[in-house]
Order: sequence, then structure tokens, then C-alpha cells
Amino acid sequence: MTINPLKEFLKPKYVVGLQVKAGGIGAVQIYVGLKGPEIDKAVFIEVSDPERLQEELARLFQEQGFKKEMIVTSLPSSKALIREISLPLSQPKKVEKIIKYQMEPYLPCPVEEVLVDFLQPGADGGILTFGVEKKDLAEHLALLAGAGIEPDAVTLDDIGLFSLYLFKHGEKTEAPVAIVNQDGENLVLQIIHQRRLDFIRILPDSAEQLAETFRFYRMKRPGLSVGEIYLTGNGSTGVHEKAQDLESKTAVKTMVWRPFDEMRDRLDKTISLLQPKLGVPLGLAVGAIYPPEKPLNLRREEFIPKTYLNLRKMFLSMGAGLLLLAVLLTVNVYQKAYYQERQYSRLQAQIRQVFAEAFPEAAQRMVRGQEVAQLEQKIAEEMSQYQGLEEAAGREKILDVLLSLSRIISEDPDVQIENASVEGKDIRLDGRTSSFEAVDRLTGRLTKAGQFKNIKLVGARMDKKDNAVTFSFALERN
Repeated sequence: MTINPLKEFLKPKYVVGLQVKAGGIGAVQIYVGLKGPEIDKAVFIEVSDPERLQEELARLFQEQGFKKEMIVTSLPSSKALIREISLPLSQPKKVEKIIKYQMEPYLPCPVEEVLVDFLQPGADGGILTFGVEKKDLAEHLALLAGAGIEPDAVTLDDIGLFSLYLFKHGEKTEAPVAIVNQDGENLVLQIIHQRRLDFIRILPDSAEQLAETFRFYRMKRPGLSVGEIYLTGNGSTGVHEKAQDLESKTAVKTMVWRPFDEMRDRLDKTISLLQPKLGVPLGLAVGAIYPPEKPLNLRREEFIPKTYLNLRKMFLSMGAGLLLLAVLLTVNVYQKAYYQERQYSRLQAQIRQVFAEAFPEAAQRMVRGQEVAQLEQKIAEEMSQYQGLEEAAGREKILDVLLSLSRIISEDPDVQIENASVEGKDIRLDGRTSSFEAVDRLTGRLTKAGQFKNIKLVGARMDKKDNAVTFSFALERN
């Protein structure tokens, strides 16, 4: 990894990743020097009595000398409602404005009581979105505040592991990679592909359930299979046996993840025993220094932290900005205005020439300085004559698409379509059938038709009540 010395200097010198959960407290402090991050402290203490968590947390920071320059904490991933939402947007700032209300239909409580954030949108329009109830974050912050701690950011446990993986193994690989985090009685599965979190599920602690989820992922992403599993989590003594069991049941190479071995540190050898328990705190700290393309932070809305001053960063940023402004004012402003004026004159001449060639009868009435407006007006007048033809052609294409879909679907009497919508080139199909095999057959027929691209199975699940498989497809016509 290439290190930029100036960027490193602007980063906080000490960052603490803190995980507070039932049963224990884990904390990792990273020192950020010119040579990159270095693990400075790493501690895990068991706390059997939940009533003593706050007291033990305060004692930990005091006795171990953890610095409070920047602190990142997390909530368990099981506290979040996770959905993949499809939107025709790729810019996070635009997604930010609407994603909360896109998530509203999936929430078990009013949207005003939930904090919603998301990861970087995918190329296919899929956006992994996370919702956490405000009361859960409020309880977490109150616990920390009672110990004298004000975190700068709060994310989810497994997002910390995702950040850690990107930092150490972030090169793009052809085959997806899975991180399996043992979290109490559950497994949290993440599948990472092309530096993007492509899939996440919370499962019972069962190798068979994990293998079944891998099969579902292959159905969701045809042509992709997980190539490797990184096992991390609660640090049970049978972790190597667990890895062997997962490899046996899933037929995927499985290794126990030891991220501390991959980083520079100031620790003694006893830290080796704590590695499985401290993966999340390490990832939280690393993710604060080297965040993903779009980080996930639940400290938003009324939970945004109070403003604090980082004088070093403020003065350096101000000095750099003033220097840049001075250079622009003294060197570039007049030159830029001169070239822009010449370019404007050339464009105006070209517009007048195009206007005269396209509309010779109106060229003599052209008003200097209003060439663009007059040209737009004439084009609009001409286009209005053909608007009816365009609308008729558009309706004819949609009817052709619906006819083709009807023929494809009718080939299998077990497939029933409950909803079909066409918006431009985007098509949505929702229905039910008797088996997952019927869904696969429908996918094959849609693909062979040759009229559609980006054929995506948005979801497929067994409805035990009606003994049927419900499914949703998102298509794009050619």
C-alpha cells in the first residue's frame, strides 16, 4: 500500500476501535505514523455481569491509558435490519436523500424511529442498506457516556471486519471471498467481490445452513462461487475444528483469520490468544483511518457528535486553501477569463453558422447574443411535429415486450405472475411457482429469448404457508 506522508500527518495519531457487548469488552488502539498504522494496544476483558459493563469500561480506559483522540464503536450486526434496495442511482449524495424512505416498507416501526445508512451502490444498482432503531443507538451511547467516552462514529461489528479485509486483502479477485464471523449462537456471513460487500446474512451456527446460503448466492449471482472462507469470531478453543467442519460441508477452502499477524504492532506474543476476539475492534480502528469507498456511520440526525476542533488539521487545511486561492487569483484568473472569452466568441460564430444552414429562412431574423435560445426554440418547433410518432412507437415497443413475456411465461403452467411493470427499459416481474427449479427454468428462458439484458433474480423464497416459491425478477430490455 502506497502511503501519502501529508495525508498520514492529517490523520489522527491515535485511533481506538471499541467493541462493547454482552460478555466482554474489546479495544484496539492504533498509532498512525509516517510508516502507516501500527497496533499500539490491544485488550480484551470478560464481563459476566451486564450491570458492571460501564464500570469495567471506565476502568479499562483509565488503567490501560487508551487515548480519546478518535474512538469508533459498533453495534452487533443482529441489531440491524439489512436489505438490498435497487435504485437507478450511483452517486451516494443523491442516494442519501431518498434511501431512508425507500427502506420504509421493510421497517417494523415508524421510519422516524430508525437510522438508515448504506454502502457504496453497485454497478447493477443494488444498494446494501442498514436500518437500526434509534433507541438501540441511544442506549449504546448512554452506556459509553457513563464511562466518559464519546465515540466519533458508530457502525456495525461486521462492517469493521469488512473494512479490515479491504485494508489487508483489498486487491480485486475473480472469485468472491467470504468472511464468517462467529457471533454467539449465530454466524454472520459476508461475501466480498471486487472490493464490494456483495452479500450479507445472519445465520444459525450451522455448517449446513452456511452451505445452503452459498447455494442461494450462486443462484443470485450465476457464474460466481465463493473461493475462500475467512473464519473469525468469538475465539472458542475449537476454532480450527470449526474451520475443518465448514470446509468439509461447503467444499470451500476455509482458514482461521489472524489479522494481527498481518500488521505491525508493539505487542507481546500473548496477543496471539486474543486475535479471534479482537478482530472487530481492529477493523473499527483501521476502517476509521482507511474507510471503504462509502463508510457506514450510524451517528446521524440527532446523534451527530458535538463539533470539536482539531487545530492541526484546521490550520493546515486553512493554510493550504489560502495558498491555493492566492495562486489562482494572481496567476490564473485573468488568463482563464481571456481564453473563455475567445472560446465564447468561437462558439457563437459556430452556432450562427449552424442556424443559418439548418433554418435559412429564419437566419436573417437572428438576434446577436440570443443565438442559443433562438436555436433551441426552432428545434423545439420542429420536434413537436413528430411527438405523436415517437409516442406511438414507444407504445408499440412496450406491447411487443409484454407479448414476448407472455409467451415465455406461458411455457411453464406452474409459473404464475402476480405483478408486471414496465418503466422505460426496466421491467419488474413478481410471481410464484411450485419450486426453485421452476425459477431456474424461467431464468433460462428469459436469457435464451435474447430480448433482455441484466436479468437479475432479486429474491426467491419458500412460502411455507402456501407451499410455494415466491420470486422477483428485475430485467432490462435491449
